[in-house]
Amino acid sequence: MNHQEIKEFIELIGFVENQSSPNNYSKAYKSHSDFRININLSNNDLTKCTIDWGIIKLGRTTTSNFSQSENLVVIECVDRLLNLGYTPNSIVLEKSYSIAHGVAYLDVLVLKNSESYLMIECKTYGKEYVKEKKSMLTDGAQLFGYFVQDRKVEFLCLYSSCIESKKIKSLYSAIETSRISGFSKSELFNSWDKVFFETGMFDKDSAPYNITEKKIFKKDLLDLTKNDGGKIFNEFAEILRRHVISDKPNAFNKIFNLFICKVLDEEKDDSEILDFQWASGESNETVLNRLNDLYKRGMS
Repeated sequence: MNHQEIKEFIELIGFVENQSSPNNYSKAYKSHSDFRININLSNNDLTKCTIDWGIIKLGRTTTSNFSQSENLVVIECVDRLLNLGYTPNSIVLEKSYSIAHGVAYLDVLVLKNSESYLMIECKTYGKEYVKEKKSMLTDGAQLFGYFVQDRKVEFLCLYSSCIESKKIKSLYSAIETSRISGFSKSELFNSWDKVFFETGMFDKDSAPYNITEKKIFKKDLLDLTKNDGGKIFNEFAEILRRHVISDKPNAFNKIFNLFICKVLDEEKDDSEILDFQWASGESNETVLNRLNDLYKRGMS
């Protein structure tokens, strides 16, 4: 990460350079009068370049400079929350929580009536995001460690963003906590169905404190990129390794059958909800029955 990359990123989300003070950027928010975030990039040392969060509460100041690339993701995440209508005084950055080996800090906490509502852990796009998501599926990772201490939270979210084709691309995996129960981190993790939802929380038409999972329509589909294809291949290979599946022809048949389901599902009209998706809260049987129906129709 360098000065030019930071400038490109923050300009894409609406930060404007002060003409009378070069390398100083700010953004005002129409829905929050007299509030703005200011970024000073005038120092050659990124660790001394500052982010002034205004009235947003801070548990510590690690996210108030550019000592780590992750802070760009935090800026974009907070900007998205503010654009959706969350107020600056409902956002807390780096709230501290006790862990076995000391203290850990949650990147973003959203409050509702002064109570914890949404926990967001930010990671840089790519390897760090994938690594943390795998950790969540292994033992709950950081978010479940925070959640066990703050049980009023309604949603947990792993968040990332980057520049792609001169646009900001965001990616997140969220969990609704209402179906999770237990007293310890391990009990909470074991009661979770290991399903994320990845649509609805940060959509442009979402309203503050009205988070619902959005079903995927045909019009929501994006073209498969080389990177996405490689990621899917690696994830499938990881499943084979994890479950010690050595019968490769059988594995090939299974994924080929899934391709049949996917191709048939994409024959829907743009306004139709897709069947080839797994919503949070759905049972294994519900999803498998839906896929089996697609397969039968596809084969015919």
